[in-house]
Amino acid sequence: MNKFDFAERVMTSPVVGKEDFILDMCRGKKVLDLGCVCHDETFYNREDWLHARIKGVAETLLGVDYLQADVEKLQQKGFNVVCADVTREIPVNDEFDVIIAGDLIEHLVNFEAFFGNVTRLLKPGGKVLVSTPNPFFSGEFHYVCFKRAYLINPEHTCWIDPLAMYQLVSRFGYEIDQAHFIEKKWSLGEIVGEGRDDTYDILKGEWSKNGMYSKVRRRLISILFSMIYIPYRFITFQNTKLVRYSDYFVVLKKAD
Repeated sequence: MNKFDFAERVMTSPVVGKEDFILDMCRGKKVLDLGCVCHDETFYNREDWLHARIKGVAETLLGVDYLQADVEKLQQKGFNVVCADVTREIPVNDEFDVIIAGDLIEHLVNFEAFFGNVTRLLKPGGKVLVSTPNPFFSGEFHYVCFKRAYLINPEHTCWIDPLAMYQLVSRFGYEIDQAHFIEKKWSLGEIVGEGRDDTYDILKGEWSKNGMYSKVRRRLISILFSMIYIPYRFITFQNTKLVRYSDYFVVLKKAD
């Protein structure tokens, strides 16, 4: 498959909602959720925590994360979770219908060990769900242009675009069965008001200043910015799917 055919395939695939897509794939299945702990330390008290929602639809669910303190708290709450590093051999002897690596692969430095775990733990005919940021998202590029600063989760080690993902997984014996962009997670207008004295915590989704003046200031900047930015994107042909969405999904299967 050449790069134009692959890009066409990605652009013609339906855009999906992340949570609904994962829940549909996990329904009635034996599921392994890698990196199940969220960034926010209060995650296990939130109704929208994805791991808990998966537990409600899966036949069985096992979570894996390297954050020992959080894993212990989840175990106390009755969740089936083990503490392990996905780039080392995971101490689990079982096979799963679905393995989820949601927003995880961009944190890694050892892909060989990660895929070694996946291959050992995946049932024949099973699927691997991988989501990751889209490095060609136009909002990301324009943030760097306008704010003269980088916008990146400080825990990330790399960017992987869909074609690079295709090349990466093929080297470990996998192929992309499905590829979808994910419905909007954030827009540039929402954070363009960020500055040195009022920063946005990308991990917690919180602003450093939350007084009325700061909220009104950010809202006015967002409105004025969007009035110019949205038409600009259309005029400069930046409304293609390849740059419109901040994140994407691939569903992997073992290559024939």
